[in-house]
Amino acid sequence: MTKYNKSNIMKRAWSLVKGIEITLSEALKKAWAEAKELLNKITFDGFAKVLIPGKEDYLESESNYMTFKLWEKGTKKRVYINDCKRRSYGFIDCNTKEMDIDGNSDATAVAKKFVASYIF
Repeated sequence: MTKYNKSNIMKRAWSLVKGIEITLSEALKKAWAEAKELLNKITFDGFAKVLIPGKEDYLESESNYMTFKLWEKGTKKRVYINDCKRRSYGFIDCNTKEMDIDGNSDATAVAKKFVASYIF
């Protein structure tokens, strides 16, 4: 059985009640949903390889993956997106969670999958 930090869940619920003025019941449901969602995410350790959606049949080929690498300098913290040939497709700003991705639809889909799957 997985343990949750109930104190943090209750604090988050009260901040929702005070911030967006919803009932405590709705806030608790939302706080519990957020806690369960975080439990399913993987912690990003600085490097990740994510499969491009739609290419599940070709798992052994390196060209079907995009890599995500962490870059930090001063107050800036970004995750850069590259393909197998180290071509850069853009980055995700870790502070604001904004994506700056070139017009490649594969890169955009993989970046959305990365943000949904990892905590960074």
